[in-house]
Amino acid sequence: MTAEEPQVTEAPQESDLYGGQLVWISETGSKYHNKNNCGRMNPDRAYQMTRENAEAQGYEPCKKCF
Repeated sequence: MTAEEPQVTEAPQESDLYGGQLVWISETGSKYHNKNNCGRMNPDRAYQMTRENAEAQGYEPCKKCF
């Protein structure tokens, strides 16, 4: 008998007060993410900013979650 794996659903895209898409930035990485626990990210140390600001600061989209 095998245990069923929990079903993972992606959260709807969050946005800031002005309609900008919010993305997650890891403490040490160079990519922005759609979720705060992608790969080896520490969700307790990840923070959010708009996608526009992340790109302006040189962050690139994560290939796993974007």
